[in-house]
Amino acid sequence: MKLVKSLLVNFPIWQILLHVLTLSLVYSILLYFNIFNSCPHNSNLVQWDSGWYKSIVDSGYNYVPGQQSNLAFFPLFPYLWKALSASALAISLFNFFITMTSFALLFKYFKLESKYFFVLMSTPSLFFCFVPYTEALFFLFSTLMFIGFEVKKYWLSYIGLFLACLTRSVSMLIFPIILFSFFLQLNFNRENNRKQITQALMLIAISVLSLVVVFYVQYAQTGVLFEMFGLQKYWGRELGLPKFYLTTWGGFELLWLDGLGLFVGVSAIGIALSMFIHKLKNFDKVPSLSFSFSVGYLAVITAIAFFYSPVDAYGNTSLMSHNRYIFATIYFFLFISHYLKKGTINWRSTCFFYTILLFVLVITGGLSDFTLTHFEYLLILVLYSSSYFLLANEKYNDYILIGLYLLNVTVQLFLLNSFINGNWIG
Repeated sequence: MKLVKSLLVNFPIWQILLHVLTLSLVYSILLYFNIFNSCPHNSNLVQWDSGWYKSIVDSGYNYVPGQQSNLAFFPLFPYLWKALSASALAISLFNFFITMTSFALLFKYFKLESKYFFVLMSTPSLFFCFVPYTEALFFLFSTLMFIGFEVKKYWLSYIGLFLACLTRSVSMLIFPIILFSFFLQLNFNRENNRKQITQALMLIAISVLSLVVVFYVQYAQTGVLFEMFGLQKYWGRELGLPKFYLTTWGGFELLWLDGLGLFVGVSAIGIALSMFIHKLKNFDKVPSLSFSFSVGYLAVITAIAFFYSPVDAYGNTSLMSHNRYIFATIYFFLFISHYLKKGTINWRSTCFFYTILLFVLVITGGLSDFTLTHFEYLLILVLYSSSYFLLANEKYNDYILIGLYLLNVTVQLFLLNSFINGNWIG
């Protein structure tokens, strides 16, 4: 009850209303000048993965051997959609509402500065939280888990993780993330270590329980068990070494978005390794659990992109959907918020991030040719990543903040418009 009362008092209503007003105004301008030719409605919102969720809403789970099936998708979101008897537009508005609620919780419990709050809410790939996808629920439940970590209410973390694992396949990835983040919580205090190990084991048990529930639901409707693993090959996902250059659906026109996601993810892998080494050198130092968990999540998701992604017709590993798995999550926001804090970005961290950016440009073919398309891709990656570095520098952030926010809002709406017109984004 105290959590609810505290939220009601500190709910950032004016920031959210201003952001919604800005979104509406920019969208109206783009419609007025015929830059956009349609608005979201029940028919055009059901695109790509949302079609699979809609099939679960309409007919439940089904399985046909030898082809793609909705068994590859987790049940909580489509079951909630069905329980609400909502249209595609209504469930999208519901998703928008709970996303804004999640940001309110993020603002309240993680002491995010208002000016950064606007930039993060306008993250382009966040539009996935406004359509009939699982991202909004996953964002909310993961937020509840992190709030539990922050206020030491682990029952809230258990509930948040359980519901998040019923929403997305994170239950199959959670084991290494928990091991990494809770290892960093250990020190020379025996009582602390006992508590941390107990919490880690509880979280692992909860993720296993959620997976059992998913298997049971799917088995009850189809009579097949564990088939979600075998189905991945029909989306081209098989374990193997990455084949360069990395690409994505839509080619270079969309690669900038997945490339930025890869930049964040590879940075997280480097930071995770650095945190592990520093822990071995200074075992008594304990970093933030929420930050450690976020770094672990981003690193694991990126490792999967390298070693468990489809190969396109030209023999290149595809990063399809990587931007969605990185940017439309609270894990990215806690990660980037850490580096927006005063004094976090220095010459060493700047060199590290630009080295990672150069690495990403090389493995995605950004430096393989000198065509206009390659130059545009290189320019977008460099400028977009640099703008966030400038935000972390108090000398420049007030000048760049409004421009970056309006740019993000516009790009977010363009991505949404492209999605409802049937184009692949993620």
